[in-house]
Amino acid sequence: MPLNIPRPTGRGIRDLHAKLINDWDESLDKDYKMRDLIFQKNKVELLPESDDRNMKMIEVHSGRAGAVIDHGTGLMMAMPDFHGDPISLNTADSREAEQAERVAAAVFEKQLLANDFWNLVGRDVLSYSRAFIKALPLESVWTVQEGYPVRKAKESGKKYLKRVREFKSSDGKFPFIIQQIPALSILAHLDGSNNVLATIEEKLVTAQVLAEDMESAEVQEALDRKNLKWYDELIVVEYIDTKYIGYFLTGLTPVDKTRDDQRPHERAKTYKKLRVWEHGLGKHPVVMIPGIITGIEAYEDRFKSFLADAQDALQLYDFLLSRLASMVYAYYLPSYVWEIPVNTAQFKGRARPMMKVNLGGVTVKFRDEILSVLEVPQGLPDATMLLQQVDDVIQRHTLEDVLFGRVEGSAPAFQVNLRINVAKSKLTPLVQHMAQGLTRVIELFFRGVEQIGEAVIIDGEKITVSMAKKYRNRMAVQIEPKSPIDRNQDLGAAAMALDFGLPWDWVAENILDIEDPATLRLQKDIQEIEKLPAVQEKLMQDALEQLEVLIEDEDMMDLGDVDLDSLPPEVAAAIQQLTGGEGGPEVEIPGLEGLLGGEEEGNIAPFKDAPQGGASQTINPRGVGVPNDQPQPGAVEAGTRLLGR
Repeated sequence: MPLNIPRPTGRGIRDLHAKLINDWDESLDKDYKMRDLIFQKNKVELLPESDDRNMKMIEVHSGRAGAVIDHGTGLMMAMPDFHGDPISLNTADSREAEQAERVAAAVFEKQLLANDFWNLVGRDVLSYSRAFIKALPLESVWTVQEGYPVRKAKESGKKYLKRVREFKSSDGKFPFIIQQIPALSILAHLDGSNNVLATIEEKLVTAQVLAEDMESAEVQEALDRKNLKWYDELIVVEYIDTKYIGYFLTGLTPVDKTRDDQRPHERAKTYKKLRVWEHGLGKHPVVMIPGIITGIEAYEDRFKSFLADAQDALQLYDFLLSRLASMVYAYYLPSYVWEIPVNTAQFKGRARPMMKVNLGGVTVKFRDEILSVLEVPQGLPDATMLLQQVDDVIQRHTLEDVLFGRVEGSAPAFQVNLRINVAKSKLTPLVQHMAQGLTRVIELFFRGVEQIGEAVIIDGEKITVSMAKKYRNRMAVQIEPKSPIDRNQDLGAAAMALDFGLPWDWVAENILDIEDPATLRLQKDIQEIEKLPAVQEKLMQDALEQLEVLIEDEDMMDLGDVDLDSLPPEVAAAIQQLTGGEGGPEVEIPGLEGLLGGEEEGNIAPFKDAPQGGASQTINPRGVGVPNDQPQPGAVEAGTRLLGR
């Protein structure tokens, strides 16, 4: 735990800033050149500008470096698999671990994937061999000013907790910030294992924000004296270590973006403290994801870009293309020579007209002048041959043909498969480093939940403080780009593993990349139980009862809710009579004893004066003259006859 780290001061941060700039200076120079090559800003023609040259040199950027970075990033953008190690092997702990996995996946999709941070991380890893992600709790979004619910007087705890859950699920902002920091914008102090100890990041902040939000008295005074305008940008240094976060003002000189020689640590001996506080995570909130690690201690050579081996070849390729384009530009149109019948001797004592060679046009010369072309030395290599050699070097170091799918049709299948595997193996270490970095980011998120001290809900997935404490060091991330062919191979491997008797949960999670096998197994068990005859009978009864209730609700209507004024008078009077209200004449309804035919045993009909021969309507509702006995097959009764007789 970082208990002995001193509280940052303005002088100490200024000295650390100067040290980190000195340590990273040469490495940043290399990175700037690589950035120019990727974004097609590198200087191709190195010939100095001259008035003696009668043509303009052409610069052609092939863009191959940027295309390789883009396609390589696409290969590394596979969705990560989160695995939480359960506390025990029982089903309850397995489901809790799967809940932690779903929370981690929701954090990744909502913060890193939705904001395109993950793609930027992959680009920085390939381009500069390092990427940075900042993960910090943002407790200020869960305050009363931001709408966090306050318990009312005499409000039950159940209702209050329900309002809190609704706030976290809908209106409340996510109380955590996860963002990618450009690799060229941050200075990191690293240990021998590339763990971040401290970081310094320069930010441009307007004077108005510093005066109002950061409450800087010096900036406010400069604004009052008109020495600064509200839109002037000042340099603010953000310092972060394993315990503190601090913001420091480097000076009151506005930034001039047209100048590159402004270094704040050279203009000031100390920085002005704006704000310092403890973040409470117990670890540095910035995670560095390394690319290719060389093992060299100096920052200049500690990391190696994916294009480092092909950098010279890529620059030479642009140079040769530019020279060929310049030759085409110069000699594509025909050129002419116009000889005038005047000798140079006739201009003695007078200013001689200046003549220039006009490529693609008409060049004028005097009669006694000789205009010729310098002979090209023999034995020089052909430019197209050099282009082919340079192209082979680029292919060898970047495997560009595999990234673009450009493989000759006559190439053997095993050769194509071999190059694909080589490309994967070259990117595999970088993808593993990204997975390790994402694991540390999720750990910081769980630590942030502990720091907030409340449950957090992300896209419907909830994580409590106790869960965060359990799984902050029990979460692992795996990233493995797979093609459809690889998926088919996984299905075969899963079938073999099940034949060997391995547990289904292990096979599903480790071979098929299924995130929540225990939850799926529970759903499968429920489906199997529902197929049992007794359970199906009960489900059918419940369904029929529910259907009957729905039908009755649709058919029946409460007469007390009817608007009588909108109905005809006679209908309204009838409804009032039925509902017990006033209106209409009273009707005497006879009792049942007046309708019944008595209690004699011989009377089989339920009503008085019923016709003889009628069946009892309560037993077998038949018509008049129908026998009471049920006809039996093959028995001939009175009033019937057999067919055909």
